[in-house]
Amino acid sequence: MDYRRTYRSAAVSFVDLVSRVPADRLDGPGLGKWTLRDLIGHTVSSALEQVPAVLGTASARGRTSSASTSSGETSDGSPPPPGSGAPAGEPSFLPGSAASSGRSTSLPGAASSPGSPSTFRPAPPTVNVEAPEGYFAFVRDVPPELYAAAVAASDDDARRAADLLTSAGDLAGRATQALAAVADDDVVSTPVGGMRVRDWLPTRTFELVVHGSDVAAAAGVPVAFDPAAVSEATLLAARIAVALGEGPAVLSALTGRTPLPENFSVV
Repeated sequence: MDYRRTYRSAAVSFVDLVSRVPADRLDGPGLGKWTLRDLIGHTVSSALEQVPAVLGTASARGRTSSASTSSGETSDGSPPPPGSGAPAGEPSFLPGSAASSGRSTSLPGAASSPGSPSTFRPAPPTVNVEAPEGYFAFVRDVPPELYAAAVAASDDDARRAADLLTSAGDLAGRATQALAAVADDDVVSTPVGGMRVRDWLPTRTFELVVHGSDVAAAAGVPVAFDPAAVSEATLLAARIAVALGEGPAVLSALTGRTPLPENFSVV
């Protein structure tokens, strides 16, 4: 599956969807406490606007055999060298982490000023999160008070980005242009630490497909994402479930054995 193609196709489908949302539905219900306008704003921010900023931190230094694992150790089992990003086992956006100075608290996918490259610290030379599912699973270990603060920041950003609805097409174009300028194994700085481009971008495709479907349902407007993009997002959701220890429950539900618990979610 070509992650670059699935992102581009999902972005095109999302921009087309936004252009067809009736104006009189924008201030109606969207998702949870968000209006439809807020929901679209959040998705524009997290999946389009911030992409050039994150990709702008790309560093080829992560293409070494000593890239760190998700546990913070290098491939030979030793801790990362001083100054190489967040300390072993310490999330990059937690208070007190060596890499958190000057950054705003943020949940994966939402930054307080995603359009500004200064929102993200310079890309570390090592990889802190090895796979897309690790990006979303990471938030489950965040302290409750930090999670609450990050949710509030995400809400504020959704309202800010609601003014960008008419710019969705331009932002998608900038995102795909930025994608063309980086290599698969370049390391970028994300809210959860260093990730390879090929591992981080599918998290943005996931945002586009999942929230695009939310937008379509709330607006009463049909949307048809490319089957490859839907497949990528669905597989990622299953992998997140496995990473969270919920794999058996999801497998049982998908094969018709047992239903999932009420309000079950992997995000």
